[in-house]
Amino acid sequence: MSTVSNRELCERFGIAIYQVGEVYETDRAGRPIPDEDKDKWFVSAPVGTFAPGEIEAISLSDTEELAEALAVEKLGLRELWRTIEGMRSDYAL
Repeated sequence: MSTVSNRELCERFGIAIYQVGEVYETDRAGRPIPDEDKDKWFVSAPVGTFAPGEIEAISLSDTEELAEALAVEKLGLRELWRTIEGMRSDYAL
């Protein structure tokens, strides 16, 4: 099996990483995003891709790379990828 980076895993499973201040001006309650959170990064995925609450449970990160790593770890993307790759090799001719 080939080695896949955290970024590639996120892309393959539809996970996107965004910087808070580039996307949001206010939180869910309509309050302004605190200045200390505007430079942080968060994980996003299409609705229904993962169980409710899984994406929201991933904490904000100081870097894009850390957000990717947390997504891979918390969502089990590497294990899921290995399973898919294993299935493909089982059916290879």
